[in-house]
Amino acid sequence: MIKLLATTAKKTLRQTDVFGRLGGEEFAAFLGNTDEKGAVIVAERVRLAFKEAAKVVDGTAIGATVSIGVTFTTNYQDQVDGLLGRADEALYEAKNSGRNRVMVRSEHNAQVAAASIVPDLSEALAESVTTH
Repeated sequence: MIKLLATTAKKTLRQTDVFGRLGGEEFAAFLGNTDEKGAVIVAERVRLAFKEAAKVVDGTAIGATVSIGVTFTTNYQDQVDGLLGRADEALYEAKNSGRNRVMVRSEHNAQVAAASIVPDLSEALAESVTTH
């Protein structure tokens, strides 16, 4: 599953995005020149692409999903550890909220659901596919 997630994310992300494994089953992606709405759309695209890719693996029905935590900063003084910490908090909130979802921890440490940032997520995802 780890290789499948890595492959799926790399196919879904832009060439300029940085993606890597932090350890265990945790990965991080840094998306330059992307606002909070854009980050949520990218996270949802990765989540949906992985869900589709993991339905059947090597002829075996798996049905694996992924939970994603998102954070965002406009403060270029933010330290990577702080960003990763907020994203990790959002990730655990996604897992505790039923898994297979994207949760966001804002710059001001407020927890919000992805749908509150991108109210019409399915429309935004459809638009992003045509522009990706």
